[in-house]
Amino acid sequence: MHVSVVIPALNEEKTVVDVVRKALSFADEVIVVDDGSTDRTAELARQAGAHVIRHPRNAGQWSALRTGFREALRRGFDIVITMDADGQHDPTDIPRLLEPILEGRADLVIGSRLRGRSVTMIPYRYAGIKFFSKLLSTFMRVNLTDVTSGFRAYCSWLLKALVKLMRERQYGILEATIIAWRLGARIEEKPIKFVPRRTSKKGNIRFFLNLIRVLLRALMAHLRSSSRLKAITYGLVSRSRSSQEG
Repeated sequence: MHVSVVIPALNEEKTVVDVVRKALSFADEVIVVDDGSTDRTAELARQAGAHVIRHPRNAGQWSALRTGFREALRRGFDIVITMDADGQHDPTDIPRLLEPILEGRADLVIGSRLRGRSVTMIPYRYAGIKFFSKLLSTFMRVNLTDVTSGFRAYCSWLLKALVKLMRERQYGILEATIIAWRLGARIEEKPIKFVPRRTSKKGNIRFFLNLIRVLLRALMAHLRSSSRLKAITYGLVSRSRSSQEG
């Protein structure tokens, strides 16, 4: 199977080169989506060996990810890893995320910062991760510890569905998880290493309020689940299995 790493980036010139070079050791290609950076992020990522796509202006993290997903699917990749450009995620964990998909056990693998290890993290950020993980675990009946982690591995059929169904431009991590579950995707977690940044937009109150907004909207969409969702799932899974058998 061919593996691509998709990295959304906004003004990450200090770290993007190291992240791209390390990720290329574990993937066939790295796609960096520069989401309206005003520094040298795109230039340096390209020099490091990434395939770079530039948004002329900032469109949001999940808009950047969807751009990367479409490009990876267009280029025929079977598995896509998503990770941050800021150095919080360690590319040496990529093989661990790939394993469940390569072995046919999972369609979505989430890299958990909290499973099987203790981490140093801002207290309210830690509490938020635990809250959302417990809530979704109870609702979906799947034991998850870190549903807000962006270090993930997706199989191609699931990516095709996410590109069709997702609405959120910036705070899409919970929406993607719920859609995957609604589609019947097999979800697994793997422990990962984590290097927290001293400052992060993902730790503030506004971030978590937006996650609550996205969560409520995604749950409402689940309650209104229609036959269209089942048709999309059946078609994508059937084509995926046929291509693998061929």
